[in-house]
Amino acid sequence: MRAATRGVKASAIDAFAFNPSPSRGGRGQGEGSSHPLPRWERVAAKRRGEGTLASLAGLLIASSAIAQGNVPPSYGHDFVTVGAPGNRPALPSERFYNLNFSPVTEQIGAVNYTYRISRTETTIGQWLDFVRVAWPVYQNEVRGNILSGAFTGSGIGVLNWTTNPTFFLVREASVTQPTNMEWRAAAMYCNWLHNGRPTGPGAEWSVRSGAYDIRTFTRNPDLSFNDQLRHSEGARYWIPTLDEWTKAAHYDPNRYGPGQEGYWKYPTTSDAAPLIGPPGQGTTGGTAANGLPLPVGSYPDVQSPWGLLDASGGYSEWTETVMFSWQNQYGLVSDNSRIIRGSGAGGGVFSDRIDDFRAPGGANSSLTGFRIASLVPAPATLPVASSLLCLMTGRRRRSR
Repeated sequence: MRAATRGVKASAIDAFAFNPSPSRGGRGQGEGSSHPLPRWERVAAKRRGEGTLASLAGLLIASSAIAQGNVPPSYGHDFVTVGAPGNRPALPSERFYNLNFSPVTEQIGAVNYTYRISRTETTIGQWLDFVRVAWPVYQNEVRGNILSGAFTGSGIGVLNWTTNPTFFLVREASVTQPTNMEWRAAAMYCNWLHNGRPTGPGAEWSVRSGAYDIRTFTRNPDLSFNDQLRHSEGARYWIPTLDEWTKAAHYDPNRYGPGQEGYWKYPTTSDAAPLIGPPGQGTTGGTAANGLPLPVGSYPDVQSPWGLLDASGGYSEWTETVMFSWQNQYGLVSDNSRIIRGSGAGGGVFSDRIDDFRAPGGANSSLTGFRIASLVPAPATLPVASSLLCLMTGRRRRSR
C-alpha cells in the first residue's frame, strides 16, 4: 500500500457550508420556502457570502505560503529526496547474513513515506557553530564532558580554556571532513536545526527540544535509559531510523530492471564489496594526513541508488533505532543501544553489508558520525483549497 508524503501538514480547510441566517419568524431562504428574506437581509447574506469567498481566497494564498514555508532550510546540508513510499523490506536473498538479533532487524528498509536525507555526513564545519552554542547545556544539563571527542568530535579543540571556555576552534583539520560525536550530541544538533540554528549569546535554548527532549536523557537505578526512543512528531530534522538509512543506502526502485525494486548488499549500488584505498585507487575508506577521514564527497562516483556519498567510509553512522526496548516500573525504557550503520575510514568493509548491525550500549561511542533526515512537506493543501474556491465561486453565481 502506497502512502502519502510524510511532513508537517500545512493548514487546510476541512469543511465549508454557506448557510445564510434565517429570516425573522423562522422563515428560511432554503429550497421550498414561500417567504423570501427581506431585501436588506438578502443583501446582508450576499455580502456575507462575498466576505466568505474573500476569506477563502485569503486562505488559499496563505496555504500556498505555508506549503512553501514548510520546506525546512538546508543550513548547508545537501539533501536528496528518497521517494518510492511503500517499498517492501529486503528479502532474505538480498541480505548478507540474514540473522536477526532483535525484532527491529527482522525486516529492514521499508519506509511508507517520502523523506529527505543529507547526501554526506555532517562535517566539522557544520558541527563547530553547534558546539559553540550547545556546550553549556551539554555540560550542565546532559552532564557530558565538553572537552571530550564525544561532544567536540576529533577535529575541534579548545583554546585558552581557563580564560575563554567558549572559544572552540577547528584543530588541524579541514572543515569539510566528517565529524564524530555521541548519540545524545547528535540529537541535540537536530534540535538546534529544528529551532532555526541560532548562534550567539543566549542561543543555547535551541538545543533542548524540537526533535528530542533532552529532559529524557536520564538513567534509572536499574541502569536502563529513559532517552526518547523516536523523534518528536513535527520534528523537521532527526537522526535517520534504521529503515530510513537502509532504504537511502541500499534500496533501488529499479534494482532488477525498470520498476522492479530490490536492494544491493553494499551502499555503493553493488553486491561487490568496495575497495579500500585513496581516491583513484580505491572506492572507500581513505584517511587524510591528520589521521581523520577524508573530506566528504572524496569518492564522488561511488554512490547509493539515491545519490548518497560516503555511506561506506567516513565514520560509521548513528541511526535513531534502538536494538532493545522494554516496559518496566519506570515506563518504556531501553539500553540506549542505537544501531550504527556503515564502515569507518580505515576499517573493514564488512560493516557496509546491508544487515551488519552494531549497537553500543548507552549510545556513547564517540567514533561515530551521522547524517540528517528531514521531512518533505505534504503537497495536498493547494488542490484542496483550489477545489473549495471553485465550489464557492459556483455557489456565489447561483445565489445571484
